[in-house]
Amino acid sequence: MASSDVADPERAAPILPPECVRLESAVRRLGDEFAGYRARAQLAEARAGELERALKAVSSGSLDPVSLRERIGKLEQENRDLRRQMLQAQDRVRRLIARFDFLREEM
Repeated sequence: MASSDVADPERAAPILPPECVRLESAVRRLGDEFAGYRARAQLAEARAGELERALKAVSSGSLDPVSLRERIGKLEQENRDLRRQMLQAQDRVRRLIARFDFLREEM
């Protein structure tokens, strides 16, 4: 390191009074809170836009809430059936692994 790289005490950052440090901290905290509120507001605006489009689709008749509800019911039933099948498949795989382990120990 060159001698010019050594920190010069006269060129060091000034020490701020505690009030300034607290003020800076409060401003930073408020900035963070503002960013959080801004993000929440943007999400809420996006959601409001989605709801407005859905309301227009229902009011115009292009989207039938009754058929949509029936479709949701069918999809939920299909989801339950698929979960049951997945659990059964997992059980079969566990049994196959157990058999494989047994056979490997017998060899």
